[in-house]
Amino acid sequence: MRREGPGLRVQLSSFDHPAGCRLEALLASHPFTHAVDLVLPVRHFKQLPSLRPAKPRSPRPHAPQLCTVEASCALQPRDSPFYYAAPLALAQLLEPGFAGDGLLALSCGPLDGCDALALTPDGDLHLSLTGESFARLGAAGRRAGGSPGACARRQPPPRFACRVPLRPGSAAHERLVRCAAAAPAPLPCLLARCDADGCSAPLALPGARRLPLELRSRLLAAQLPPLERAFGGDAARASAAAGDSALLASLAEWLGGLALGAVGRETGVGGAAAAGGWEWGACGAAEAWPAGPDAWLQHHRWRGLLAPAHAAAAVATARRAVARLGAPWAAVCLAGFRDAAVAWLPLASGAPPPPRAASGANDLMVLILPKERYLVMTLCD
Repeated sequence: MRREGPGLRVQLSSFDHPAGCRLEALLASHPFTHAVDLVLPVRHFKQLPSLRPAKPRSPRPHAPQLCTVEASCALQPRDSPFYYAAPLALAQLLEPGFAGDGLLALSCGPLDGCDALALTPDGDLHLSLTGESFARLGAAGRRAGGSPGACARRQPPPRFACRVPLRPGSAAHERLVRCAAAAPAPLPCLLARCDADGCSAPLALPGARRLPLELRSRLLAAQLPPLERAFGGDAARASAAAGDSALLASLAEWLGGLALGAVGRETGVGGAAAAGGWEWGACGAAEAWPAGPDAWLQHHRWRGLLAPAHAAAAVATARRAVARLGAPWAAVCLAGFRDAAVAWLPLASGAPPPPRAASGANDLMVLILPKERYLVMTLCD
């Protein structure tokens, strides 16, 4: 079941429904993720969650370390995923064998008067170019128009959006190769690659710095939304809850506050500390959907350049927590890169670029519910 509204796209489905939306394909359609939040309403977890795939490439000779969040708030899991920061020139992208095989690349420089690029895992290069660079490269694209009705003097300089499949032999690729000598200077970029098993793969790139994903884990006492009551009944009841706009808006607000550290009372190695006060009871749907007594809540947050395989690993952990650990629900929140001109691609496969280059301010929230159901909420900027 799918519902849409201004800035909000909602879909309720099931993992075992043949006509349900394919969650894996949806995660793959959001290749550039800046942060992954994993929310688990359970106190103890046998092993600190990681973003490694469920089946590692080879058996580990050591036994996994058993721990709980309160004893290891700053613990980094073994073999943490990683990414790279490096200057990247257009000519490097065009070298045979450089793109593809799951490589992600995203420019991270300023947007004003500068070019931007994004390379998706399937080898498509997305460019946001100034008028000067667009003319020099001769790439096929279209103008990203300004705001309708705005004064001409207040309009930003024109930019042009281009999509070039980096496949040798294609006309667009060959034209870009011929014009690569006129390409702008190398751009500061973030890069990552995952192998076939979903593990981070090393890159041999001059001037590259290898960076680990930043992980922060917290144990909170907080008021929890009654999602098991809203979505745990029969299909008709779950569908009605998925159509409750007040409930969905409050849920998105609560999860956003949790990501900002404004929900619950944090406990850790150093004792208790107030985290904020953005509780469920203050949300608009709290009267119709009151929270129960305070409960324990785990919040794990990874930041960096995360690939779709990392998001899929977080969803698998959330699903396992509901199916095997008795969690009433679990949530995975993905945040895109803000103010990155080509960071977030259209949701629909094959859809044309938006009139203005996407800002990247799109958040994807996946709720793992009882009875193998899941709810996907996309907040579009």
